[in-house]
Amino acid sequence: MSICEVVLTNYKRKQNLPQIVEAFRQQNVPVTITLIDNAHPDERVDDATAKSVDKYFHIFPNPYRCFIRHACFGFYNAEYILIHDDDMVPGKRNVEHYLKYVTPDRILGQIGRKICPVQGYNFDAIQGTDDLVPVDLVIRSYFFHISTFSIIHEFKRKLIQSRMGNLLHQDDMLLAVCRKGNVFVTPQEEGDTRCNIRELDASSGEYHYPDRQRDRTRTWQLLNSLHSTFIR
Repeated sequence: MSICEVVLTNYKRKQNLPQIVEAFRQQNVPVTITLIDNAHPDERVDDATAKSVDKYFHIFPNPYRCFIRHACFGFYNAEYILIHDDDMVPGKRNVEHYLKYVTPDRILGQIGRKICPVQGYNFDAIQGTDDLVPVDLVIRSYFFHISTFSIIHEFKRKLIQSRMGNLLHQDDMLLAVCRKGNVFVTPQEEGDTRCNIRELDASSGEYHYPDRQRDRTRTWQLLNSLHSTFIR
């Protein structure tokens, strides 16, 4: 069994998946690759791409949005999980890099955010330095121990009970809140350790919605306030 399971999704960029899958096949550390295809049936990946991964799920329609990557956790069986966006190609030592710094209670990434009200609402981007950098959350690529899922799903259950299930799609925020104080951007190392040695398309989230920063900041503040009530 692989020590790491890479979770990919297809929503609107099926043309990117073959390059990303191939890059993960070239990792120095063998990985299991799972593809969750939540595109409309007309936009599903082709048979060759579906057969190139170790596990393939087609789930449509998708009521979970980004949280679809967590909804299938019962089928994951590696010790560590890497969730990777569909718009960037990783270097061949990306998984090896994460394993160098991970512990069971940490969430790691290479692009982080500090969320704070500054001139309204602002996201402060954090990149790696010479040491681990604590951040509020990591985006686009996040690496964590599979045990984190049990904490996330308990929190999710409490959100549903409180009729706040609409927050479930904020998968990166739920990860960060559930591992409060243990989210880090990893040190900057040579290029083939990066999660994004090649960018394929413009990111779908950060820049396409004018109110996204404000809405995500408010969601972050709400999740943090609920954390003290729901998680003991």
